[in-house]
Amino acid sequence: MITKGLSYGWLATRRRLREMVLPAITTATGAFLVVLVFGLSAGIRVQSASLGHAD
Repeated sequence: MITKGLSYGWLATRRRLREMVLPAITTATGAFLVVLVFGLSAGIRVQSASLGHAD
């Protein structure tokens, strides 16, 4: 019974593979942009301080 359920799930996943690619790419891109923004925040603070906009 479990084998039939797993095989059905595998076949359903293979049928819907194209529909699952775009959300995966979107999520990965969003995570990359969040990491990029947090990585740049220290440099932005330094540049703001040099322009006279320090907190």
